[in-house]
Amino acid sequence: MLDEGYEVQVSADASASYTKYGDDIALRRMEKAGAVITTVDEIISELAIDWTTPNGQKLAAILDYR
Repeated sequence: MLDEGYEVQVSADASASYTKYGDDIALRRMEKAGAVITTVDEIISELAIDWTTPNGQKLAAILDYR
């Protein structure tokens, strides 16, 4: 997708390998290729845009898992 001009966001906390070392290597490779390394919470926050809207409230409920 990067080669097609899309901004690719990789959620570091929603992917895994067998070891932390493997995670680190994979994330570094993706970042070097141009992907943005982020978290699920950050992606949801960007989607919300405005927390006062009905969709913003639904997304806030997703983040209220802590």
